[in-house]
Amino acid sequence: MAAPNLDAAFINQTEAISQEILTVQRNKGRVSALMSKGVLQMGVGFEYTQLFRRRSGFTGGTRRAITAPDGSGNICIPAPGTIRGAMNRATWEAFERSFQSEEICFEALYRAVNPAEQLKGILKNFQDAVGEIWEVDDKQAFFGLAGHKIVANATMTESTGATMPAVIPTSRAVQGLLDIIYQRAIHDGAGETSYATSNGGSILTLICSMNASKAIINENPNARQDFQYAEMGMGSKATLLKGWGSDKAYSNFQHVIDNRMPRHNLRAGAWVPVPYWVEVATETGPELKVNPDYLNADTEDMYVWNEQVCTREMPKPMGTYGSLTSGEPTKWNGEVIWINERNMDPNSVAYNPRKNRGVYFANLQAGYRPGVGTQYGYVVRVSLCNGWTANPCHSA
Repeated sequence: MAAPNLDAAFINQTEAISQEILTVQRNKGRVSALMSKGVLQMGVGFEYTQLFRRRSGFTGGTRRAITAPDGSGNICIPAPGTIRGAMNRATWEAFERSFQSEEICFEALYRAVNPAEQLKGILKNFQDAVGEIWEVDDKQAFFGLAGHKIVANATMTESTGATMPAVIPTSRAVQGLLDIIYQRAIHDGAGETSYATSNGGSILTLICSMNASKAIINENPNARQDFQYAEMGMGSKATLLKGWGSDKAYSNFQHVIDNRMPRHNLRAGAWVPVPYWVEVATETGPELKVNPDYLNADTEDMYVWNEQVCTREMPKPMGTYGSLTSGEPTKWNGEVIWINERNMDPNSVAYNPRKNRGVYFANLQAGYRPGVGTQYGYVVRVSLCNGWTANPCHSA
């Protein structure tokens, strides 16, 4: 089989075209930057086990008064109570992916308009796409391992398993719901690993969209008035005048704004994810556009984040295992490399005698190790209000 036919990868000069190439940016998430990273353990097979030392209490050891010896007991040796250790384990595994670009031919590149800029754009798009893949996987891992999945309704319907309860939320993002979660998390010890402290209290991390952040801060007219008086004279630094796309601290939570939070619709008793992008054809390939269904979805998730929920672990790049073995170390973090190996077989699909055709390539492999603080992670599914008439606005 000979080398394959090539599709167009570049725009060519057929009439006067501006040499400037404009790049459409993409909205990026925030979870991957906050996710703890580690090295995947070597030499332990294909299934990994994490041991956890849990909190434990005591039995026995009744407190007693020390009295004068009267022959009925021994004040030197009280009956001991028991404090037992509590341990359990969790198993997990690693997953891998690989991606490559469309084939890039130097002969086509030579005839393209402003080839260096076009190639720079292809590389940047490839790198951004790899980052987006990590973001999706990291969010999926946090969702699966977070100890609490809560639907924002009057009873705070909850699951401690891997799935969200299949009931529709009746409340948008409100501070009252977060206050309850905050108290629960602090009682459980989440304050020991909190984002920061303020006036002696722990600040937890809330990853949410600007829609949710705005709804939380704006819901209470008394709070708005308090802000206006407390921050009078602060100008653009005042909380209510800060851009809604910016991070801010409010009522025991640090709002980390992520406008790529997962959205879902409940259909036939099951949650259906709503993709952020839809593909639209262009001259040389499909373009991603924001999905109108995402903008008008019924629900959106918020994360009460804690870095102890999980760690993304990736293999260490290995170039040799000794005994004369050698190879190219694979960087499993998604680093983009250029591949254009020489191939002299004219019947091969990889025929490349002059090394003038190649692809961008990336390898991704990771396992998500459950942390000791899975119970500190909360996923809260809230109702959305996206427009004047598209969705009803609820409040708890």
